[in-house]
Amino acid sequence: MNDLLLENIHKTFPIRHGRGKQVVLDSISLRVRPGERWGIVGPNGAGSAGQLRCLGADDG
Repeated sequence: MNDLLLENIHKTFPIRHGRGKQVVLDSISLRVRPGERWGIVGPNGAGSAGQLRCLGADDG
């Protein structure tokens, strides 16, 4: 079984009623080896849901 490896992930969303973009993930890197467990913890709006969406783990 292979590692899950993410390197230098970036994600932005357009700002509503304005110009520009809101950066929600900036240079995120992660490696998960077989058998390891991991979690994402942070305050509301910190980008944890965005990171899971980038992984394809959350369709919402």
